[in-house]
Amino acid sequence: MENATHLVHSAFDTTCFLKAIFHYDLFDAWPAHVDFHVVAGVLRLSQKYQVEPLKKRALVHLTERFPTTLEQFGCMEEWGVHPFLVANLAREVSADWILPPTLAACAWADPVHLVLGTHSTGARVSLAPSDAILCLNARDELTAKWTISLLDFLWTPLEISGCTTPIQCLNSRITHRQEGELFR
Repeated sequence: MENATHLVHSAFDTTCFLKAIFHYDLFDAWPAHVDFHVVAGVLRLSQKYQVEPLKKRALVHLTERFPTTLEQFGCMEEWGVHPFLVANLAREVSADWILPPTLAACAWADPVHLVLGTHSTGARVSLAPSDAILCLNARDELTAKWTISLLDFLWTPLEISGCTTPIQCLNSRITHRQEGELFR
């Protein structure tokens, strides 16, 4: 096919990008709900071909769904997309401010999936090894800190009002604390 144009990008990404260019209103600004895969396709190609208005619009969609402040954390709009995909896209387009909330979500993935990847929308998706290690280390650190916080309630107060056998209550709490320490 001599007159055919060969694309180096996926047909889906290219279609989304071209639709966004020629029918700008089909790629609505935030807060319109736009599918992650559409945002990703537009973002990849608008960065590559330096279409700044589209790139900015796509980055706003990404940023609004993965808040970058502690006040907003935990208020992420459900996008129904695996966080591995978002982390990989953020790395690909150098949207580093998206990484903290995204990698926090990744850190709670099954450790096997962190190491070997997982299936999302029919395709195998995995984090870069450095991101997987980062997530595993963060998971261990957070688990240890939360375990300490949870176990601390067994130390205080030393005497529980209303306990009819204070020594027995204290001994029981110490025993439970020691058992809990084994899992730290």
